[in-house]
Amino acid sequence: MECSGGKPITWAWYEFYPSPSVEISGFTVKPGDVIYVNVTYIGNGEFNIVIKDITRGGETYAVTGSVSGALLSSAECILERPTVNGQLTALANFGTAYFGQDYTDVIGTCYATVGGSTTAFGNYPSTVEIIMTAYNGKILAQPSSLTTDGSSFTVTYVSSGK
Repeated sequence: MECSGGKPITWAWYEFYPSPSVEISGFTVKPGDVIYVNVTYIGNGEFNIVIKDITRGGETYAVTGSVSGALLSSAECILERPTVNGQLTALANFGTAYFGQDYTDVIGTCYATVGGSTTAFGNYPSTVEIIMTAYNGKILAQPSSLTTDGSSFTVTYVSSGK
């Protein structure tokens, strides 16, 4: 979500990094929707992404793409600050975003499969919390700690950065 002229604008998107993000035309998202995303490595540098809006009756979008040289060594749940015309925007006050089954009741979220074993992010030895900051170091959004089962966390708005 971003704001333009004081009004929220929402869209769904995906990216096969380092390629740019792709907006999903016709996939409606609204603040408060519960979104399920599954990324599966299918081999030969190809990944399948499934995005499902649980709140809106299960509208689903799926796409396959490739990432050359993917290390297959990490997984992420991300809340990003939008970029418009190559410039970071002010961060919209999104309140709190919820990730994982403990907050969304969606089974299997914030899990990863490594070496054939699937478990919650928090069960891996190198879980990293990233705090969103402005260039001047001001905190924009703050993640919580993982829940006790390692499967869920929140990100809370702190500042627009402007």
